[in-house]
Amino acid sequence: MKKRFLTLFLTLGVLSIPVFGQGGFHDRVTKRRADAEKAEKSKPVAGAVSFTVEKPYQETFDLVVNQLKKEGFTIEDANTVTGQISTPIEESKGGYSQKGTRVSVSLIKESATATTVKVVVAEFSRKKLFAAEPWSNPKPDNEKTKELAELFKTALSK
Repeated sequence: MKKRFLTLFLTLGVLSIPVFGQGGFHDRVTKRRADAEKAEKSKPVAGAVSFTVEKPYQETFDLVVNQLKKEGFTIEDANTVTGQISTPIEESKGGYSQKGTRVSVSLIKESATATTVKVVVAEFSRKKLFAAEPWSNPKPDNEKTKELAELFKTALSK
């Protein structure tokens, strides 16, 4: 009887150890989270609207950040060195099929008194089953991009 119990105990112990190289549940969850974070980082999107304003770089940067805040956007990253401003992906449709929107703005210092502004509004989508999948590749929303670019132009022309 003791021999059977010992054999059963050892068999269960050996079978419960993950196979070398496969990893366990924790490794899969960690990998999925890393993939999701990687997908949520800002990616370059074609279809940006660009325009040049006759204002210094720093002043333009501050005005664009303030205008985004006034429009109700949350700023995820605003770096004056790289000239990149981005918002987090905001979900516009929930449920099984999710849609999200992100605003990305790039500023380029042309001269001491001129700055080029590039604006793009990107749409993302994903499916949510047991766990949310990473967001899809971004697709530009040309209509919203033009609207936001016009808003920036009027705000920067004051």
